[in-house]
Amino acid sequence: MHFGVTMFATDRVMRPDELARAAEERGFVSLYVPEHTHIPVSQRTPPPSGDALIFNGEVYGYRALAEELRASGVALRDRSDTEVLFQLIRRDGVRGAVERIDGMFAFAFRDGASGELHLARDRFGEKPLYYGLAGGRLVFASEVGALLCHPDFRHAAPDRLAAYSYLL
Repeated sequence: MHFGVTMFATDRVMRPDELARAAEERGFVSLYVPEHTHIPVSQRTPPPSGDALIFNGEVYGYRALAEELRASGVALRDRSDTEVLFQLIRRDGVRGAVERIDGMFAFAFRDGASGELHLARDRFGEKPLYYGLAGGRLVFASEVGALLCHPDFRHAAPDRLAAYSYLL
């Protein structure tokens, strides 16, 4: 799976299978990640909000946004564009953040307060975002092949009628 993961839901580094199991046990969004994928997980104390961000891409000019966040009193945990996006979403909401950022990206943001999951991608689709329903679950990834790695999606077939309708 090509999504880089920044999740502030644990105070220790966990293997992908441990992370998914712990998330499900706590009622969070469960993330399926193939075993070979590296997941950088914050080792700091999680915020009480339960917010989580999965991000693939690059935010152009994020350093200026970082300075703006710091000036408004937001503490950044690191110097990455992922952290800047995470804090910008927490401050301005998903719509507000997407309107402010420029770059190539796809992300999923889970709002810990409402439990809502937001999926977004850049305006030109440079970083694709594929999704589908499998086994009653929303499955998403930055490449089609990653969807097919999910156990509930392995035998999925294309919806030819939907593709035909889309192309009309």
